[in-house]
Amino acid sequence: MHAYPRLAAKLFRSPLLLDAGVRWSFETALLARIGAAVAQSPAMEEKAPDSRTADIYGTFQNVAIIRIDGVIDKRMLALEAECFGGVDLEVVDEALKQAEYDRAITQVVLDIHSPGGGVTGTPETAARIARLAKVKEVHAFVNCQACSAAYWLASQADVIAAAPSATVGSIGVYMALLDESRALEMEGYSVNLIKAGKHKAMGASFQKLTDEGRAIFQGQVDSIYADFKKAVTASRRIADSTMQGQSFDGKTALKLGLVDVLTSDSLEEYAGRLLH
Repeated sequence: MHAYPRLAAKLFRSPLLLDAGVRWSFETALLARIGAAVAQSPAMEEKAPDSRTADIYGTFQNVAIIRIDGVIDKRMLALEAECFGGVDLEVVDEALKQAEYDRAITQVVLDIHSPGGGVTGTPETAARIARLAKVKEVHAFVNCQACSAAYWLASQADVIAAAPSATVGSIGVYMALLDESRALEMEGYSVNLIKAGKHKAMGASFQKLTDEGRAIFQGQVDSIYADFKKAVTASRRIADSTMQGQSFDGKTALKLGLVDVLTSDSLEEYAGRLLH
């Protein structure tokens, strides 16, 4: 795991707002890479911020279109983008700011196709979308997937338009902690931990998780979950039974209040209907 420390930390030690199936595919890919990681160079060319914003931001007369495509994270490195195929929330924030201050823009479409991602940055970007929605009409367009963190963002729009077959929801949080202690023992390894601070190294994969440590991590996950549900229900009437981590197709999501309208339009057709 040491060859990809940030990726491993995200998957095995951080709370996630991510569809579980997608996380499993990332985990499998990451573990498969470990053996070849030493021979590969992690160095990749980083794009300038302006260039990255241009990749996700465009205008169509008075309508701004912001593309949120792939796994969501904050301050994503090029290597992480390669592995995740994701979008950096710092770039999304810049695009939202651009749309907010452009007087020619009256409506904004968030073109969302994402299974979710990390927690860090998601509440702040969601709050930025909610702020933008107070001054300009914001639409979340979902013709494929808006789950977990992606739904948190979409829920702050004035209108969520989803395809009947789109996947929406997954309102929940989880954390997966890898326990390698048994494997290390079987290989004849032991880890001598020297630390200061009662909870330092809590959740480290070389040791079993204590009941106290589990309670602390559960408290963190519960807190994020409460914030998630509060943000979603700030402007939507959604039953708590609908916010238990499950996903729904667009037709069911409409009945449950997760989306506002069904559409079979392409992005261009949908945006075209919003023109003056």
